[in-house]
Amino acid sequence: NRHLRKKEGGIGNLAIEGSVVLRCGHSNPRSLRGGAVICLMFDELAFYDEGAKVSGKTFYQALQPSVAQFANKNGGVIVEISSPGPKTGYFYELYELSLAPESKHRMSLRMPTWKFNPDYTEENPMLRDAKLSDPASYMVEYGADWPATGQYGRYFPEELVRRAFELGMHNGVVPEEYPRVGCEYYIHVDPAVKGANFVCAVVRKQVYRDQATGILTPRIILADLKVWIPDKDIGLDIIKINEELLALFRRFNPVTVSYDQYPSDASLSYFKRNRVNVIKTTFNRNFKERIFQNLKDLMSRNDLWLFDHFLLQSELTELRFRFTPRGRSIGADPRGDVPTDDTADALAGAAFMACTNYYRGLPQL
Repeated sequence: NRHLRKKEGGIGNLAIEGSVVLRCGHSNPRSLRGGAVICLMFDELAFYDEGAKVSGKTFYQALQPSVAQFANKNGGVIVEISSPGPKTGYFYELYELSLAPESKHRMSLRMPTWKFNPDYTEENPMLRDAKLSDPASYMVEYGADWPATGQYGRYFPEELVRRAFELGMHNGVVPEEYPRVGCEYYIHVDPAVKGANFVCAVVRKQVYRDQATGILTPRIILADLKVWIPDKDIGLDIIKINEELLALFRRFNPVTVSYDQYPSDASLSYFKRNRVNVIKTTFNRNFKERIFQNLKDLMSRNDLWLFDHFLLQSELTELRFRFTPRGRSIGADPRGDVPTDDTADALAGAAFMACTNYYRGLPQL
């Protein structure tokens, strides 16, 4: 529309005759109410948090009236697109309603990836590897199968984990005794809780220009990984560990040291008194989802290089996800072959801090 082309600034709420306005909104229905919407689309509705203050059902029902005025004009449509999620969510409730004989205005389609995307056939190497490593998880993620609540599936495709270690070996990645001149380091500490291992991960950030896109992109290289295993009788000597950590921080001079949320105020005060830039993260389910998604993105781009470490490789390979009434939970399977995820947590936390710091410094478009 020529009027829109002339208009400077944002166009999100312009009402100009003959125009179609496309608007993207965040998951807060208060700021999205009141408009007349001919087509309302929800992305990944299955993973809206049903236990949050604004649940998926509340969000959906708050925006549904925006489409109602077009119902008598043979118009108005609500589209929900999502991978299968927990059967306790509102997306599954809507799916069940669509199958009822009396439901004449709802239609649902279950389609595996290879049916609607011809470039993603079942012979795709990544899909084949995903199916071999974890068939149940594969059918949820790619085959449009509904999971049973509480089902565990592997979070990382085994091929991605293996490739991250192969890239590290090919590029000569080994534990660094001293930092490289001019490089930025980030450290994440996963303190021990209830007899778990105490872990510290150090990563080096390397920025390069992607040849295909021309975009500056961060690469994360594991520089060091410290694991303290508690004694079964006396546990851990936190004072001694803090002294070792301080020596490590002084050696690498990291941009940021992040600490999991934990009764660790005394440790944080100790480091701050020694002029360490240390912050405490809120290590909840949502934060864990973000840091592991970032790690998966790095693996997919071949931008995570890891040195050989048996425990870390085992934890990354066996890391599980399960569906809960509040969404997706990520962690170790306490009844599985690898019941811990401490090194994986520490690596994901350090990589996330490095990438978050990088992207925050980019110009905002």
